[in-house]
Amino acid sequence: MRRRAEQLGRQVETELRGFTGRLCGRRDARTVRSVGYAVVDAPLAAVRRHVAAGESPPPYADALIRITYEAVINQLGIAPTKRSAP
Repeated sequence: MRRRAEQLGRQVETELRGFTGRLCGRRDARTVRSVGYAVVDAPLAAVRRHVAAGESPPPYADALIRITYEAVINQLGIAPTKRSAP
């Protein structure tokens, strides 16, 4: 199971670098970490407690995720025409 988890972790990192490159035109560590925060870490944090409690996330969770994504993308200086919502 540990081997499979490591393999999945590498796959996520590879896909995240690819997505970051397509979205931002660069794949430096800071940009990849920022995009990872916007599309993995923040969305997970927004729903984790609700899922753990066996309940559906509240309707406003989507807005929180979208706002966070847009803030990170803005901070990276990505032009609106290049944006791709998660």
